[in-house]
Amino acid sequence: MRRAGFDTETFAATLTDREARVNDQLAAWVAAGVSSSVETEGPSIVDRRRWHCELPEGEAVILCGGTHVDSLAAFASITVSLDLSDPQLLVMTTVATPAD
Repeated sequence: MRRAGFDTETFAATLTDREARVNDQLAAWVAAGVSSSVETEGPSIVDRRRWHCELPEGEAVILCGGTHVDSLAAFASITVSLDLSDPQLLVMTTVATPAD
């Protein structure tokens, strides 16, 4: 990535700020309690599935292979932590706390 102009030093120096901004965005999405759904292309387990969520900024769509909640209101919180202890590896840990 360095050859492509990616500034690894600045990225590492701003990791804490990036983590905070991601967590602020996740908190806003959870607070919105928006609905989500899964769209399937067929009845089989091997058919492609997409997860759709109507976020305040617009619809998010990702390919999926698991199960999903019907609404972000199912969570009390979702947070991530970013770890760059090894400069060759960014580790992102996600914790989702269910709502009561």
